[in-house]
Amino acid sequence: HQSYPPKILASATRLNQYTAENDRLLDEVSHLRLQILEMQNDRSELVRAHRESMSLLAQVSEEKLVEYKSKSEQEAAESKAAQEEALRTVLEMMEKDCEERVAELDRELARIDAERARAAEMQAEA
Repeated sequence: HQSYPPKILASATRLNQYTAENDRLLDEVSHLRLQILEMQNDRSELVRAHRESMSLLAQVSEEKLVEYKSKSEQEAAESKAAQEEALRTVLEMMEKDCEERVAELDRELARIDAERARAAEMQAEA
């Protein structure tokens, strides 16, 4: 090495430094590229997870909606059945009242008929 002129030695040293710096930068770049890839993977993983959870949420909401809907339909049906039952009961009571009233009127008519017949008899006798 002593045989090389100092200029060449200095130049060679600088070249070695640049090469080392270059290698270090290349390493850093490839490291950064890896990090970027990882981040992109993480991001797409997060996006996928988010989509999945949103779709799950939508599914659960849909199920809940259906559940509420069928629940309210069931309640409506039960309420309608209860109303019909109440109406039927009222109608039956009214019908019974009517039958009793008719029977009462029939008895009244029979009594009046009997009285009229007796009056006619007494008139005929007189």
